Amino acid sequence: MTTRMKKFLLPILILGIAIAGLLLLMETKPQAKPVTITEKAWPVAVVQVTPASLAPQVTLYGRIEAQWDSRLTAAVAAEVQDVPVHEGESVGAGAPLVRLDASDAQLRLHQADARIATELARHQANLDALPRERNLLALARKELKRSQDLVARKLASQSALDTARQAVDRQAIALSARQTAIQEHDARMAELAAARDQAQLDLDRTLVKAPFAGRVAKLLVSPGQRVRVGDGLVQIYDTASLLVRAQVPDDQLAAVRDALAAGMTLSASGELDGRPLTAALERLAGEAGASGGIAGLFRIAEPDAGVRPGRFVRLTLHLPAREEVVALPAQALYGLERIYIVDEQQRLRPRRVRRIGDQQRPDGRSQVLVHAADLGAGSRVLATQLPNAMDGLKVTVVDAAGTR
Repeated sequence: MTTRMKKFLLPILILGIAIAGLLLLMETKPQAKPVTITEKAWPVAVVQVTPASLAPQVTLYGRIEAQWDSRLTAAVAAEVQDVPVHEGESVGAGAPLVRLDASDAQLRLHQADARIATELARHQANLDALPRERNLLALARKELKRSQDLVARKLASQSALDTARQAVDRQAIALSARQTAIQEHDARMAELAAARDQAQLDLDRTLVKAPFAGRVAKLLVSPGQRVRVGDGLVQIYDTASLLVRAQVPDDQLAAVRDALAAGMTLSASGELDGRPLTAALERLAGEAGASGGIAGLFRIAEPDAGVRPGRFVRLTLHLPAREEVVALPAQALYGLERIYIVDEQQRLRPRRVRRIGDQQRPDGRSQVLVHAADLGAGSRVLATQLPNAMDGLKVTVVDAAGTR
């Protein structure tokens, strides 16, 4: 083999050996195992539900107020003589609250009595004088008749006749005035009696009494203070008319209104200072509040000393039972109106529901009451809050419980 040929074949041989080595490496390289993607199933708890007739409960927050809260004012101008009560004190109906100086009122009453006595004496004098006035008129008329006869016979002058006529007229006027005074006696007596009654009323009003059994909320005067007509004296509220004003949620207004229209008693319960508080919904407020909602007025049953106007209280309103309702734990509700059902393929399916209230379990835990038209008996409802809950999400049930 010539040198020229060796130079030509050597590169070809090297290239062939390299290609053969590359092919050998490719054939002997390790094979990668295929990757199998497995869908993750989220462990969850579910509750198996059966629709039933359940009574919803609604939590309300309200303020205690008195239906009758009176601010008593002075009816006469006088000095405050005594204040026999204290702020916060319980008083009975008719109990004295403030005494005003009665000197001026007593003086006006004595003056009225004196005017009545004067009128009675004047009337008696008029009655006694009336017959004499009539006799004088009769005598004057007789004198006039004699004067007319004398003038006719030319035995008396015309001036004498005129004088007799004047005497008759004067006596007739006097008799008429006396009769008028007697006739007006009843009217004058009525006027004087009214003035006396007013004086007596002013005297009675110097003692300010409680218009009902209640509690003194505030004293506005002190002894020795001069008050004018209309000045405030004391503020008192009726302890038997204490109410709780609490706004009813808009979604419960229809049910509450229907129950009241049907004559049903809706009770409410709560606590104040660690003591039980019971009330009954008496009526709805006559107008909407500042937020646009309608408040319910709850009559407190047997309020104790701790129940005072202005205090805030939490109430649980017990509504009438509703049909086709299920009770769920609070974590089963997503947002305001969505839950998830776990189907036979262990996947989540959303359902729209309507929350109608709450319910207290015997163990003290609270449940949410919802109504769903397509929620059948035996449905498994997701009872775990998943941040990635969505339609079709794969889950694994690790805890199942039954509920109504």
